[in-house]
Amino acid sequence: MGWVEKNDKLVKTFEMESFSDIINRLNALAEVANEMNHHPDFEVFGYKQIKFALRTHDANSITDTDYQLAKEIDAIFE
Repeated sequence: MGWVEKNDKLVKTFEMESFSDIINRLNALAEVANEMNHHPDFEVFGYKQIKFALRTHDANSITDTDYQLAKEIDAIFE
């Protein structure tokens, strides 16, 4: 899966083809995140890299929902 636990968050970085590719995939992810009512923190850097950090804020920890969202992110970004 490639996700690592760091500072009480699940973290993973992806390198994409372009900035536009990231934006297109983020739009697809927005639909999934809204359906799940669970939204990732992310940072775009170097114009074609995106780093995600997942944590259930209500629980103040990593939960099964974070792992489910990580699988969805993998499906969209890999």
